[in-house]
Amino acid sequence: MDKNQNEDNRIEDLLTQMEQIPDDYEPNSRYFEINEFSNAIDSLKRAHAFLSNLDDPYRWKWVSISLVNALYGLMVCVLRVGNYKAVIDFDKMDKKPKKKLSELWRSNSTEDFVEARKLENKFIDSGTAILIPFLKALERIQDEKFMKKYSSNRTIEISQSEKANILELRKAFRNQFEHYRPLSWMIDQRVFIPIVRDTLSIVKKLLNSFNLKVHNTTWNIKDAISLCIRTATLLVENEKYLDGKIPSK
Repeated sequence: MDKNQNEDNRIEDLLTQMEQIPDDYEPNSRYFEINEFSNAIDSLKRAHAFLSNLDDPYRWKWVSISLVNALYGLMVCVLRVGNYKAVIDFDKMDKKPKKKLSELWRSNSTEDFVEARKLENKFIDSGTAILIPFLKALERIQDEKFMKKYSSNRTIEISQSEKANILELRKAFRNQFEHYRPLSWMIDQRVFIPIVRDTLSIVKKLLNSFNLKVHNTTWNIKDAISLCIRTATLLVENEKYLDGKIPSK
């Protein structure tokens, strides 16, 4: 067995351990639980926390990173309802099995349906399957075909200006902050106000789109919406601060 295979086995064992609930698990113990929703909301909490620190210009770096993470996470949440395969990027399959999968799904026979499921599972179990990328998720939340495929989530209406601001936050700022290409960069902090505002608007629309009857009851959507509103209020304070209407501490 080669070194890479040993490493793959070690990672698989670790993931299996992570999925199991330890015998000594207790609330507030050394363990913590995370799922796709709490992961997204934690990122929104971080954006809120960083926006609170008006005197720190570096807050915009962390707001960019955490808010894009929150948006992507919530898009995955609304798209995967009832079937986690809905957010797997099957376009990454090799050409031959991808073509076969497409043919099987076009068939009306039960046997082909079962075979299609097996082919999907094989791809997922191969370890090469990944989530749909950010841009594909952004397109799908606006498409009724995907939003209502497994639930009655409402489609998200995104204006051209909102989309442009979201893409700017992700590409121009988040990606550069996350993978910093060496350069000296002078940024007018006020540029973040409209792009963060529009991104928060879409985050709120996503939270409002959830069909509470089909989502995990532990997902507290109302608290998440409240957090989003408080974060937007903080953004207004940031705008006033940058315009000199709120004094420096």
